Amino acid sequence: MLLITIDAMETVRKQLKISGRVQGVGYRYFTQQNARSMNINGWVQNMPDGTVEVLLIGSSEKVQQMIQKLWEGPLPSAFCVLRSAYSNLNT
Repeated sequence: MLLITIDAMETVRKQLKISGRVQGVGYRYFTQQNARSMNINGWVQNMPDGTVEVLLIGSSEKVQQMIQKLWEGPLPSAFCVLRSAYSNLNT
């Protein structure tokens, strides 16, 4: 598991389970680097079933931007959200 940490935690949390060609193509590194550059906290890890799980914590706008980047992924990966959970950390 790679931790993605930035000093300031913001308001929303999104957990994704991603399938497709996402292991062995740099998907975790791609996710970590993009999250750091966007000041998003969380983690990313390979799962035994071949998927990747991602937890994103940050501003709603940044988290949505990050999800768009995850759709694009590092070529030649494929992306599909199988499960997502959302919570507002301010409530």
